[in-house]
Amino acid sequence: MENKFRILWLDAEFKKEQSLNIPLPIIRIRYPELDIEPVAYVDKCEVIIKNRINDFQSVILDANCKNSKMPNQEPNKTGFEDLIDQIKALNTNIPVYVFYGQLFPKETGYQADITKHNLERKGFVRGVNLFLKEDTYPKLLDRIKNDLESANVPPNLLSQKPE
Repeated sequence: MENKFRILWLDAEFKKEQSLNIPLPIIRIRYPELDIEPVAYVDKCEVIIKNRINDFQSVILDANCKNSKMPNQEPNKTGFEDLIDQIKALNTNIPVYVFYGQLFPKETGYQADITKHNLERKGFVRGVNLFLKEDTYPKLLDRIKNDLESANVPPNLLSQKPE
């Protein structure tokens, strides 16, 4: 079966040789209609988005990212909101989904540069285009597949003009 939908997926898990959280070989078997291009570093993802965004039908972003210039640093949210804004500035209608492990509500006092509240302000809705990793990747990929097959792309930050 020929792959129908190309998806760019940023997640620090792809730096690991075998990820238990995102088992790419199993995903490729279970979802043959999704051609996933994994990228482990936020700066590498920025380059791909800038130069090849039209090669993809969807983008998945993990809020905890790594930079290739600091590969031994723990994943963090630094640069994540900038990446969302860069995609938004391209003014494309490609759907973006966020697959996150930890995003804390603003009222908890967590000092990340992106919080669940920030994503909700940008049009992300849990279960629509915002997925918690503990919900598992099949919920995310089933949603993306259904959205792309039905062209029922949820309104999100990419359909809006930059602020």
